[in-house]
Amino acid sequence: MKMMSNLLISILMMLFATSAYSTTYNIGTLGTTPYVNYVAIDDGSFYDLYEFNIATQSSGASNVTSHTLASFGNDIFAISGLTLEIYSGADLLIGDYQSLMLSAGDYTAAVYGTVTGSSGGRYTFSAIAAPVPEASTLSLMLAGFGLIGFMSYRRRNLI
Repeated sequence: MKMMSNLLISILMMLFATSAYSTTYNIGTLGTTPYVNYVAIDDGSFYDLYEFNIATQSSGASNVTSHTLASFGNDIFAISGLTLEIYSGADLLIGDYQSLMLSAGDYTAAVYGTVTGSSGGRYTFSAIAAPVPEASTLSLMLAGFGLIGFMSYRRRNLI
């Protein structure tokens, strides 16, 4: 009798269980060329990971956008609770980095939500990182501008 009730419970759990999907994307080194990924999910919950690294200190930006399509009040493509989180190791840096200074190192972006559309859900993940000039480069550039300004001033006074 106990075996029969366990079998019945197992069958019911399989019938009412929702699907959960997880995919890991390895971006590699994130740079000035934007990384864009369009993802289509059939149903259930999902938790996608985007692994990337930053070579030098950079200013980074990222976005996740849900593509929703509805007809006569019915959601055809929809995702509820679409969330983007950026991690450095196990540390959560920020929930959604629109503009964030990132040190050199390895990072993970987590995108998750639940598909609520009758034909699934769609989202686009995008990320970019631009290196920040080092202080020595900036100081040399300012010194060069100062020298050019001084030479123009001196030339004007000689004429």
